[in-house]
Amino acid sequence: MGIYNQNKYPKPSSWNEFEDMVIDIVTSQYTNFSVNRYGRQGQSQKGIDIILSSLNVTIGIQCKNIDRLTSKDIDDIIKGIEINVDIIMIFVSTERDVKIINHIIHKTPQIQKQIQIQFWEDIINHLSTYNLIEKYYPQFFKDDFRTIKDRELFKELYEDFHNSGLRNYLNNMQSIFKFNDGKMSILFLLTEKWSSVDFMFHYPEIENCRKELIEVLNTLSSDISLKTWSVDSEYHAIPSEWITEQPERYKETTEKIDLNLSKFTYYFNNMIYLGKRYDLI
Repeated sequence: MGIYNQNKYPKPSSWNEFEDMVIDIVTSQYTNFSVNRYGRQGQSQKGIDIILSSLNVTIGIQCKNIDRLTSKDIDDIIKGIEINVDIIMIFVSTERDVKIINHIIHKTPQIQKQIQIQFWEDIINHLSTYNLIEKYYPQFFKDDFRTIKDRELFKELYEDFHNSGLRNYLNNMQSIFKFNDGKMSILFLLTEKWSSVDFMFHYPEIENCRKELIEVLNTLSSDISLKTWSVDSEYHAIPSEWITEQPERYKETTEKIDLNLSKFTYYFNNMIYLGKRYDLI
């Protein structure tokens, strides 16, 4: 499965649900280890929530379903572990923080143990990798939810490309090879925007078409950036001297740009077709 946008998945409201997530992840990840909760609520857990054991390695896991994590929290977690483990692993529901990572790097040689930390982004990606997302977030996999969210996305995509005039502009650019700088700026911005995982569709067929469309736009953006030169204050063009001085290069470049302009028209029209078929427009 692909990389998921961790911001759209709400964090667990309880510590035990968060711990369940971690149990499922490490059970899937460490198939040669025994995985057990260390003690139960009310018992002394000696600073460990989950323990992983194999013949040669013991991993102690601390789970923290919290909103904020500090370097002192890391120090307190390490100090609180009262049993001998080879690796300390910390799962937290906070966003990735380079200060925390650097603190752990600095701390590792001091305690002579390996310390690993998994942030919320990592947890969501692990749930995705091991096909556990739907278990914890079934509401995101209902057809009515997918339709609502994809309808919102589709409207935004259509407005971005159609209302900006970029769709019509690219549709009419075949065999011209002189590109307006303003329109190209819009092309580069929209290509970057719609390449983000934040703009993935839930319906697989529509998402595959989006990927194809963005692949074409990335190639087109790259060719226009690298193979055209400024001819005035408003336009870039393929050098006309290539026609006589480098005819093969001119032919290869123009054919490739023409091909990707045709592909853009095809994939965008196919997006419109799929949008109608899935009742998104």
